[in-house]
Amino acid sequence: GLKAKALSKFGYTQRSDIHFKDLNARRRFVVCDEVANHDCRLFVVMSNKKNMQGYENRRPLHDPDWFYKWVLRLLLERVTRFCRRRADRENRARRTMKMVLSRNGRLNYDRFKEYLSLLREQSSLGTTFNKVGEIQWDVIDLDHFAAIDHKAEAGLQFADVVASAFYQAVA
Repeated sequence: GLKAKALSKFGYTQRSDIHFKDLNARRRFVVCDEVANHDCRLFVVMSNKKNMQGYENRRPLHDPDWFYKWVLRLLLERVTRFCRRRADRENRARRTMKMVLSRNGRLNYDRFKEYLSLLREQSSLGTTFNKVGEIQWDVIDLDHFAAIDHKAEAGLQFADVVASAFYQAVA
């Protein structure tokens, strides 16, 4: 697959994972080229934290994960809208996507799942606070949600490549 091709081009024989920050410039180019030439869709939500200095959101003061939840919500709004539109455009049956997040110390995954459940309920009642975008709930199934280690899933490694490459492009 894509990961095996990239690792082979790196000359790796023992390593089984890809972490963008550990790659030299040549290997970063190689893996980005592999991703760019792969038949896939990439979604990136970026935040300029410098222009947020001093900003205070008074609504979720009790929630240390509020910013990560918000950014993931924005990402899910876009991904689920794309999936729904594509299924409709190609006259395919709508299917639910599996959501896999890389396990890290910044986000409580149980609270994130509770947040998504709350958003789904608000959406069904028409009481969502921010009505600019909506997660397409027929495309997402909260029972197909997992947080796993970065090394265990090639898709997470390529998500890291995409996010890190975009960060490098604007930093």
